[in-house]
Amino acid sequence: MKITLVYLGFFALTGIALHGQSIDKDSISVSLSMPEKEISEAKQLVVDVKITSYKKNILEVPEQGVWGYALYHSGFLGVQVQRQVNGKFGDTPISTSIDSFMGIDPDTLRTNDSKDWSFDLFRINTFNKGSYRVRFFASLSSLNPVKDVYSDWYYFKCSRDVKPVH
Repeated sequence: MKITLVYLGFFALTGIALHGQSIDKDSISVSLSMPEKEISEAKQLVVDVKITSYKKNILEVPEQGVWGYALYHSGFLGVQVQRQVNGKFGDTPISTSIDSFMGIDPDTLRTNDSKDWSFDLFRINTFNKGSYRVRFFASLSSLNPVKDVYSDWYYFKCSRDVKPVH
């Protein structure tokens, strides 16, 4: 039996994500949402990340509330932000990345279970007026015998400059 999800694909820094692909039931989904797509202040730059397991086996993920900001991505979850310039999206320089602290006890997801996390993007960069997209990378292979997964791109627009809040 197959189900259709809004995500699953392979990505390299210049790669693409696949949308609406039919995948078999033994899979994992990473999806993003934001409270608003039109951003005018820092508190609106919050991304909700949801990992859903359709795996037949138990999937381990870090417990909720054990996330932090690290200078280099070496843990479970990383973020990529791109800004549109002259009609093309390119990576934005960020001063930090969102990452989990290793050594934390994992939580488990069973078939059809989901786990949600929220992250403040306003802590990682100045977002100048313009169009952006963001996606997250889940390093599932660090805790499980499965491939790592990227979310689809989530698009948003800053109606004015938004500076980082620390």
